[in-house]
Amino acid sequence: RALPPFGLVLAERSSYPLVIEVLPGSPAEKAGLLPGELVERIDDQHARARPLWRSLLHLDEAERGNRAVAMDVINRELTGKTLVTVTPGPLPGSVEPTVTLQKDVPVVRIPVADAPAATTLEKSLAAHAGARAVVVDLRGSSLGTPEGAARLAALIAGGRVELHRLDRGGHTENVRADGPVRSWSVFVCTDVTTARAAEVLALGLQQRGATLVGRETFGDTGERHPVRGAGGELWLAGRWFVDADGKPLLSHGITPSEVVRGRPGTDAILDRALELATSEHAAVKKAA
Repeated sequence: RALPPFGLVLAERSSYPLVIEVLPGSPAEKAGLLPGELVERIDDQHARARPLWRSLLHLDEAERGNRAVAMDVINRELTGKTLVTVTPGPLPGSVEPTVTLQKDVPVVRIPVADAPAATTLEKSLAAHAGARAVVVDLRGSSLGTPEGAARLAALIAGGRVELHRLDRGGHTENVRADGPVRSWSVFVCTDVTTARAAEVLALGLQQRGATLVGRETFGDTGERHPVRGAGGELWLAGRWFVDADGKPLLSHGITPSEVVRGRPGTDAILDRALELATSEHAAVKKAA
C-alpha cells in the first residue's frame, strides 16, 4: 500500500509494535497516537511477542471493513498505558513537508521523503534563503523512496549526495543527487522513529556535513521483495544502504554525533538542535 492503514506506520521493537510514524491528518493522528509509543493490544489480539504482520493485517482488514479498532498503547516514557480508539476515515490525499520558524530558525519536517516532497520543499525553502542554519526534524518519519531521500538531502544541504546501496550478492549501486550551493549549517533531529527513507535522508545530510542530534535511528533501510512459498509470501530484504564505514543500515542505525537524552515534559532533542543552530547563527553574526 502507498499509505498504511489508518495512516499508522508500525515496526517491531522489544517484541512490541512500535509506532514509527503517524501521518498528519490521518485517523491515527486524530486518535492521539504518537511516534515512539508501543502497542500492547489491538482489539482482542495481544500484539506483544506476536509477528508484526498479524497486527498489520488486522489493521488493514479493519480499515477495509470500515471498523474502528481499540488499542492499548504504552506511552513514550513507559510510565503508563492508555486505551485508544482509532475510527476509520479518509487518509490525506498528499502529505507535504512543512517549514516553520522557531527561534528564527527554519525547522523542516518531512513526513514522506519522495520526489514530490523535494519539489514542494524547494519552493518553501526559497523564502528562507538567507538563513544561517536550518533544523531538519526527521523523528516520526519513515515513508518515501531512496531516490527521493537523496534528492531532498542534496536540496537541503547542497552539493552532490552519493549514497551506496548494497545487495545480497555484494554488488554496490550508487544513488546520486545534486543540489544548489548552500551556505547554511544543517542540524538533524533523529531518534528510534527515524526509519527507512528518513534514515537514507539522514545519511545523505550527514554526508554533506550536517550535525545529527538526538538518538540512534531505527536501523532499517532494507528494500524487500516477496518470495512465494506454500500458503503465502516471505518478504526478504534484498538491498540496503550502508553508512560511511560500509556497515549496513539493517539492524543497526545511525548514531548522532550530538547524543541527547530525553527529559519528560520537554522536547530535549529539538531544544538542543535549536540551541546549536542559534549558536551557529550568533557565531556567524559576530564574525561578520
